[in-house]
Amino acid sequence: MGLAQGYDQLMQLGIQMKQQVDQLLQAKNASGVSEERLREIDKAFASFDKDRSGSLDILELKTCLRALGVLSISVVEEGQADPEFKALLNQIDPDGDDLVSLHEFRRFMIDRESNKVESSTDVVRAFAAAAGDKPNVTLAELQKAMGGEQADFCVRHMRKHPKGGYDYRTFVNEVFA
Repeated sequence: MGLAQGYDQLMQLGIQMKQQVDQLLQAKNASGVSEERLREIDKAFASFDKDRSGSLDILELKTCLRALGVLSISVVEEGQADPEFKALLNQIDPDGDDLVSLHEFRRFMIDRESNKVESSTDVVRAFAAAAGDKPNVTLAELQKAMGGEQADFCVRHMRKHPKGGYDYRTFVNEVFA
């Protein structure tokens, strides 16, 4: 392989990695999963990646999901089919290689966290709690409730409230419209 070809491949890999990071950040911002929670997800992944391969094999994944209480995965005899786990694996590992990368694991966990929100009413209640039940929320209150990066995202997209701070109700109505 020539130097130019190697350089091109390296550049393509860099572009792909950047796209994956951008997708993850967009998903995180849209999902409301905190930076702290993302670190916990990464730490759990690393803890169960016993062979340090950068991916979880089937046994590592089952152990991880049981420990996290994600699902009550039944214990089956070796060689026996486990339809419940197979359905979950199809969701977590869409490429079907029976190895779950950190990216796939994060996406699954973010999706799982995001699905906890039932409606826009739940989101308004969460903002109201952060704001101390006021109709407006300050940057400091947002930062305390959700971390700096997400608070900055909200502030960039929220309108100013007439009483100061930011109008979270309008923001939620626009996002969930």
